[in-house]
Amino acid sequence: MKQDLLRNYIKRVAKDDKEIGQLSEPALQSLRMATEFFVDEIGQAIDEYVRTSKEPVTGNTLKELLVASKSMTFACMKPLLESTTISSSREKPLKRKAVSGAALARQTPHSKKLKKEREIMDQLPSVSEPPPPPPPIVHPIIEEDDDYDASD
Repeated sequence: MKQDLLRNYIKRVAKDDKEIGQLSEPALQSLRMATEFFVDEIGQAIDEYVRTSKEPVTGNTLKELLVASKSMTFACMKPLLESTTISSSREKPLKRKAVSGAALARQTPHSKKLKKEREIMDQLPSVSEPPPPPPPIVHPIIEEDDDYDASD
């Protein structure tokens, strides 16, 4: 059974919005197709840009592609795109600081939790130690009954 992930996503989003949640199945299918068309059109614009310029697409270049597009799909978004500014600091890929393992262990509360667990485990008896011998079984002395008749 092949699942339609986009349709499931739209249905999940529609459940959150009470007005959209009342959509019929044909309307839901139309919304799915429109979303798919929109994403495909953006994908084609990005693909064409990457093939011609051989450069990665940044936020500003995507904005320029959508503003310059002659497609009616993006016509209603052009005023919003033109007024939106994307800071240049977001264009650079993020780099993580190198942190040594010892410094990281000192900072994480998880290591403190593990230390407490280790202390508790050290207090428990080890599994490799032989178990203590069981207490000796004491048999009570049973006195014979003089009135017992074996013939009964």
